Amino acid sequence: MKYGKPIWQWVAEAANRIESEVFTVSDIVKEVHKANPAVPEISIKSYVTAMAPNHPFSGHWPSIRKNHPYFHHLENGKFKLLEPAEKR
Repeated sequence: MKYGKPIWQWVAEAANRIESEVFTVSDIVKEVHKANPAVPEISIKSYVTAMAPNHPFSGHWPSIRKNHPYFHHLENGKFKLLEPAEKR
């Protein structure tokens, strides 16, 4: 694996390390890059969007959306973690 683990896993682990309940894509990018700066920023941003099933653009990545639902998209580019019951 190019980055040691799948990008969705880097993104999920980064989100779990963020102490704030609500966060932005930039927060995730910063947190992933603390652990592995080699993961491309554009890939991280795409995965955050794809991992939020209610995001209007997540349908562009149906496999990630279906297999790794992790975030709830809020207004103004903010996200929060899905509750365990919300994950399919």
